[in-house]
Amino acid sequence: MTPDGMVQAFAIVLGLLLAYNTIMSAIKNYLEARKRRNAPVDELSATVAAHTKMLDRDNKRIQELDERLGAVEKEQTILLRAMGASISHALNGNSHDKLEKSQTEIEEYLYSRK
Repeated sequence: MTPDGMVQAFAIVLGLLLAYNTIMSAIKNYLEARKRRNAPVDELSATVAAHTKMLDRDNKRIQELDERLGAVEKEQTILLRAMGASISHALNGNSHDKLEKSQTEIEEYLYSRK
């Protein structure tokens, strides 16, 4: 191989390396620009996902509170009926059927609660 051929081969290799470097730099710049352009969308998606998770947790909590409230309302209704039967019995002395009905209702509720 002649010195001119070696210089020419070296120039070709150098040109190929330069072309490779240019192409890879262009790809890198494109990917960085794309990442910067999509950053707000990615942040927004993460925020929406976090809010969705919080909403699901809060909806479960609200449902549990509604169930507890329903149980409290039922207990309060039973207690008020029992108090009404006791007052009725105290006033006229012969409301045994109301007292028995209230007692049965309380017992059924307590058994169903367990």
